[in-house]
Amino acid sequence: MIKINWDRNFCAQIIITVLLVAVVMTVYQFVRIMTMSYFPFIDPMLSGLMTVSFSALAAGVVAFFVLRRREQLYQSLELGEAELQAFAQSLPDLAFVFDEEGYYEKIYTARDELLFLPREDLIDQRVDEVLPDPVGKQLFNCVKRAVADNRMVHIEYVLVIDGTKRYFDARLSPFQCRDLTYVSCVTRDITERRRIEKRLRSANESLKKLTERLSRFEDIFQHIEDPVMLQDRDGKFVLANEAVSRFAGYPPADLLGEDEFFFMDEESAARVSEKKQQVVEAEEPVKYEISPDLPGEKDVHFSTLRYPYYDKNGELFGTIAICRNITERKRMERQLRQAVREKETLLKELHHRVKNNLQVISSLLRLQKYQVEDQASPEVLEAFESSRKRVLAMAEVHEQIYQVEKLDAIDASGYLRKLADMVVKGFDVTGSLKLNYSIEEDLELEVDQAIHCGLIVNELLTNAVQHGSESGRDDFNIHLSMKKTDGGYTLVVADNGVGLPPDFDLAESDSLGLQLVQALVEDQLAGSLKIDSTDGTKFIINF
Repeated sequence: MIKINWDRNFCAQIIITVLLVAVVMTVYQFVRIMTMSYFPFIDPMLSGLMTVSFSALAAGVVAFFVLRRREQLYQSLELGEAELQAFAQSLPDLAFVFDEEGYYEKIYTARDELLFLPREDLIDQRVDEVLPDPVGKQLFNCVKRAVADNRMVHIEYVLVIDGTKRYFDARLSPFQCRDLTYVSCVTRDITERRRIEKRLRSANESLKKLTERLSRFEDIFQHIEDPVMLQDRDGKFVLANEAVSRFAGYPPADLLGEDEFFFMDEESAARVSEKKQQVVEAEEPVKYEISPDLPGEKDVHFSTLRYPYYDKNGELFGTIAICRNITERKRMERQLRQAVREKETLLKELHHRVKNNLQVISSLLRLQKYQVEDQASPEVLEAFESSRKRVLAMAEVHEQIYQVEKLDAIDASGYLRKLADMVVKGFDVTGSLKLNYSIEEDLELEVDQAIHCGLIVNELLTNAVQHGSESGRDDFNIHLSMKKTDGGYTLVVADNGVGLPPDFDLAESDSLGLQLVQALVEDQLAGSLKIDSTDGTKFIINF
């Protein structure tokens, strides 16, 4: 069916033509009537002329309509081509028309940069001759298959355009025009889609691996013996493992959305809530211990480390707590403290008994001295007295241990002062003797060191009192000092008495006390002894 475009100009032309025919017919009838009245012989001539005229007029009208219709068809074709081009310009796809032999007939696209060659180099060229292998052959075969099977053919291919690999998706459909077969090919650039698909595949693989890791993490998380819990800023449980459920006495699902007040005694829950708030405010981890009353277990103790927890945007979400069950450790600590107390009691009792035994020995030496006092020489009596004082010096160490809490160390200041006073008071000296102390505070000695230092001080003070007072000075002084150095300790016993003889040699001395001092310093304390006789006598001991 032919559809005529009845525009205004065409309608006006038809009306004018009809009016012209009507005028001609009217004039013809008028002339015929007039001539028939006056010139009858002219009527056949007019009839013939009119017939020819009407034939010419009819032929002209038909020719006019034919030409007009042809013009309209050409206009419609031009309009259709323009619309098709405009439509193709608005689409992101490439559109081609091939003939049945695979030659390019038409190209419609707004993206010339996606063409393998310029338009003018593609038109009237066969696809397999202008496109590289294997793409050209694949498209050519698709064109032939679409024509032969009379159905749409789908293909994806890759072309390198301007050094960039691009992916295309093409759909080829056959159609008929004027008894000829053509193939329309709509091609879409799917390069970005391929990139997205590749990223999606990579993301899916990563997600799969992440899911596997999360599954393993979930399995590990649920089977950790220590309670682990995640709570939001309001303290509500978001996540809790089976250990939390076991101690709380509720299934994990019942704990979600609750807080510690749900299953814990009020005092312990309040302490936990306080620690959570501290973490939220300071955004710093805290460590604390609690001993809550729980439905699942009584008399249980936990050491808890609570951290701030942040979401993926870096915002503080809440806190995560890891609780270590230290109930067994607490029980062992109690037992150990009890054992230590019992051991300390036994050791103190042992030191007390050793002190008592040493005092008994001192008393026995004193009784023995009294028994031989009339028969023995002064040297023998002095030996008895020196031995007794040495025993008392050792007894004083055990007395100090018995009176203090620490069993592995002795307060050097208190011990040496008391020992020095005891030694000096054992001699009958005038009031001119003055004993000075310079002992560093908070100075502690091991038990063995204290015993050895006590024996050394006892011998040196005894020697200073016995021989130093012979100077007859009214300002006779004895100075006892001890301090801690980088390498150990320094002990000094000095007096301003008569001093030692100029030719004194400690190695050649027959004094049992000085020999004992040297042996204690070098063998027991692994130290050194230095004697200075410049002004009186000074013994400097480093150990």
